[in-house]
Amino acid sequence: MTAGITIGFLLVLLIGGCTSAQTSSATATAGGSGLASVCTDDDREYAELIGWGAADEAYEFGLKIQEFIKTRDIKSLFGLVAGELENGPRRRFIQDKSFSKVFSDEWRQRVLSEKPECRPVGWRGYMLGSGSIWFRKINDRWSIFSINGASVEAVSPEAWSYDGALLTRACFTNPWISLDNYEEYREQFGIGTDFAVAPGRYIGGSVPLAPIVPSWGGKLSLAIKLSECLSAQQSGDVEFVDGWVHMKACNDECLSCIDLSSYCPRYRVLKRVSRNHCRSLAPNFSNKCIDLRLVETVDPTGGTLGDDVNFSIFGIIEDLASRETYVMPLINFDNLNTALNYVDALE
Repeated sequence: MTAGITIGFLLVLLIGGCTSAQTSSATATAGGSGLASVCTDDDREYAELIGWGAADEAYEFGLKIQEFIKTRDIKSLFGLVAGELENGPRRRFIQDKSFSKVFSDEWRQRVLSEKPECRPVGWRGYMLGSGSIWFRKINDRWSIFSINGASVEAVSPEAWSYDGALLTRACFTNPWISLDNYEEYREQFGIGTDFAVAPGRYIGGSVPLAPIVPSWGGKLSLAIKLSECLSAQQSGDVEFVDGWVHMKACNDECLSCIDLSSYCPRYRVLKRVSRNHCRSLAPNFSNKCIDLRLVETVDPTGGTLGDDVNFSIFGIIEDLASRETYVMPLINFDNLNTALNYVDALE
């Protein structure tokens, strides 16, 4: 995550139903454009409650999206994206491609087959094509933030090994959904708001490598000793299958699962990062960086929120004082596209 990027936040709201709009308000105009609105007063009240933009404006924006998809205008479609998509193809990936190279006819028909909705899907925002496209209004701008089902650039995931043993999911710490773990460090050590974005600048300096005692008791760590998170591999309990590293116990406990990935906490390495960048990413260990990599971690939440997915650059570093080797987070990102752009800029 680059400076200025913030960790995503969660709005705890009930998911609203998606209803067809049919009332006398159908003759009202949407946003003053002259288009007949299909939104009801109930739609407008619900949209105002959720806060992702007015119902009539959302309906109009959905029509605009569909028009660009109908004409296969990929340039104008991505003109409705603010920055990079949270999920979907990067701008770099689509810049020299035609619409048909990125979107299938089936995907196109799915998005065009239904009218835009006037109601957001709860805290998630507005959608088209059964979740093929998600959009919302932030800072007075309507924008698409997610496109699902499109072609994306291929990645070649790897496992991460040290001295012949696989690192496990337990080696990697992430910001909690609540951010309470990072907020606890900020309060105890009086550090800046960028700590949740770039913890590597602080750990080993104003923030200790060793665990701290949080206000709720127990222990809290961001850096993990390799001697602790490599132990499972030594007993043969970890495996790299289908591009993911997870505990073998997941296979045993998930024999009836349709999709193993929906059950197992797991990780994969997306890119390697040169140790030459250690001075800027982990300045307190600039001469003791052993390995740096961009890692994706996934932890099922068991609820409607879905998986907790995180993207971070982690480093294996050596602490001269304790003679211990640690895995520590250096940079945290909101999404894959932002992470890939950051790493590409380093190269």
